[in-house]
Amino acid sequence: MPRETDRFVAELKAAVLRAERRLGKRLDRKALARDTSVSKSSVYGYLNGTSLPPSDVLDALLTAIGAPGSELAHLATLRDAADLERQLQRRDVPATPVPHQLPAVAAGFIGRAEQLRDLDVLAQAGAPVAIIDGTAGAGKTTLALRWAHNVVDRFPDGRLHADLRGFALTPPADPAQVLHRFLQDLGMHPTAIPADLEAREARFRTLVADRRLLILLDNAASAEQVTPLLPGTTGSIVIITSRDRMDALVARHGAHRVTVGALPAKDALALLGDRIGERVPAELGAASELVDLCGRLPLALAIVAARATAVPDAALSMLADELRHEGLAALSTQDPGLDLRAVFEWSYARLPDAAAKLFRLLGNHPGTGIGLHACAALTDERQPPRAELTWLTGAHLVAERTVGRFEFHDLLHAYAADLAAQHENERRAATGRLLDHYLDTALLANRYLQPCWTGYIPPVFHHWSQPAITSYDQALAWFSAEFASLRALISYAGHHGFEAHAWRLAWACTVFLRRTGRREDRVAVHRIALAAARRAGDHFAHATILRLLADATARLGEHDNALDLLHTALAEFHSLGHDDGSRQTHLSLARARESAGEHARALEHARLALRLAQRAPDLLAKADGHTSVAAQLSALGEHRDALLHGTRALSLYSRLGHAEGVADVLTHIGASTQELGRHQLAIAAYTRSLDIDRSLGDRYWEAYALDRLADLHALTGAGNTSRTLREEALAILESLWHPDAELVRTKLIPLGRERDSE
Repeated sequence: MPRETDRFVAELKAAVLRAERRLGKRLDRKALARDTSVSKSSVYGYLNGTSLPPSDVLDALLTAIGAPGSELAHLATLRDAADLERQLQRRDVPATPVPHQLPAVAAGFIGRAEQLRDLDVLAQAGAPVAIIDGTAGAGKTTLALRWAHNVVDRFPDGRLHADLRGFALTPPADPAQVLHRFLQDLGMHPTAIPADLEAREARFRTLVADRRLLILLDNAASAEQVTPLLPGTTGSIVIITSRDRMDALVARHGAHRVTVGALPAKDALALLGDRIGERVPAELGAASELVDLCGRLPLALAIVAARATAVPDAALSMLADELRHEGLAALSTQDPGLDLRAVFEWSYARLPDAAAKLFRLLGNHPGTGIGLHACAALTDERQPPRAELTWLTGAHLVAERTVGRFEFHDLLHAYAADLAAQHENERRAATGRLLDHYLDTALLANRYLQPCWTGYIPPVFHHWSQPAITSYDQALAWFSAEFASLRALISYAGHHGFEAHAWRLAWACTVFLRRTGRREDRVAVHRIALAAARRAGDHFAHATILRLLADATARLGEHDNALDLLHTALAEFHSLGHDDGSRQTHLSLARARESAGEHARALEHARLALRLAQRAPDLLAKADGHTSVAAQLSALGEHRDALLHGTRALSLYSRLGHAEGVADVLTHIGASTQELGRHQLAIAAYTRSLDIDRSLGDRYWEAYALDRLADLHALTGAGNTSRTLREEALAILESLWHPDAELVRTKLIPLGRERDSE
């Protein structure tokens, strides 16, 4: 039997013997089972040491035998030590990631041999930046992707990709947000990513200085948007696509330009022939007219080819005649004489009614991509509209970039949005369904990120199909894939009469944003949500989002602002008589005061939160209250009291299966037991916390636990083990660019000056 379990069993048996001496008779095991609401066999197992009683059962058992309070606390500590001992496990530190982010290239690539050669020459000459510019629909992205896929072997350290949305309906991508994702994809922990743009630029350039990366920045709006994303070294290459000439990049950064215009007539005919076969040479004159009507642009040619394939018996001359006579006002592009809208209208008008409706409805989506299940919500069907999507992809009106995910060319998105605006009732109903779907799914995913947290908003689960989210990893992946759309939807909802959706969506994203360290996004979405709640006149929502915004601003170091927001939120919750809102606000105030080093004031709020939690049956609320009190007591040096609260929280979190809570409170238990000289228990606490942090992917807290374990092993004479753990912690903190790395580095003793006495 492990040592800590041995100690617990021996002391429990001694407590039972003392109770029997006091009573003058043997304890009735059957009566104990009844009093503790467990089976008789379980009581025998607990007293014999074959199983460990849960903390609440242990409390009930000791109360039933009349054990004094000091004995109860002592045995609870020993029980937790035994439990910790049984859950030790180590895992390897994850390797530095190599991103592979290039989207797939479209099939049937024709022509552009000169531009491909130019890009090859630039890469071989070590040019750091190449700009592929040209008009809308000319195939700039397709060219960039084809070349990038041809040369991936030259860039062994990874390929980064970002759609900068320079000419889309949605606002252009913020360089700071793109850098946040790049830094995280390259291995930096979210909490170590600095808040301001200049600091992120510096980190990015340092991080990629010794790497050979291919970076594709698609659909850039301007040189100002792109400049912060340049690595500043010659080992990597940046490919930029844009309708803008980017003269500033050429002048200031030595960028080289590769211009993409209309295809030569020969290549345009070849592209059409690749799609529709022998009909091109058989009707060369009509095919040539179709090519000219399309302006020899690949996007328009792909749509026309899809139309020709859909009507294989129609003569190309008939198709050319239709297109010639159905021209509409030119869609806004950099070339005023280019009439792509005629091509779009020509293709749209020939869709089946259901597919045409779906195309219009897709124009309501403010994001950059949409999944199958969101399409089901748009169409108000139980299952995804696969047949309609097949029509749209076949007509090249949408593209399936990855399996089950669909995107527009920005010109087609603008065209679809214009069509949607002509059907107002249909548009508003579809938007409401789309928001319902995203809220349902975000709440479902949030359950797996924080399974014990029911919170304020129950999911509705409408009849549309939902993505398969049944695990933590799937939930995290869904949020990561959909967050750009979620942020766009929160903004849209907040400004177009869907205020309740705006604040609820922001609330549902909170755990994801906190876990992934998206501090600016977190502040931004909660500011939108706060304004929406205020417009809606919803005082509860307003108070809730005030608290969440305060938590977010505190993470940016704006402590005075956070405190002001929290006191306003607390006053609103008090006026509403909402005890749970007040409780959570006191917890936030405790964290804010703690971060300012005001532990005595933090303890006041922690105790108020615990007092409010004791009034309700919510076990998680009680656990959070005990944890907050334990943290402040430990910081104030009151370790025995801190340990009592910590063990209560641990028992509750374990009962609930709340992994993050267990990991959190174990750090406080580890600190207090270390200060009380219980080194083995402290080692067990930090080791279990380490295991959980690794499973959650929280690398900062992984390093924190490793460093504390190194301290403990040094105290117990295991010097070499201490050094190994410290070096592992330092490697993680250095990879995160975390300021704690310097503190850990100073603790390392040069090799050879210590001996391991294990």
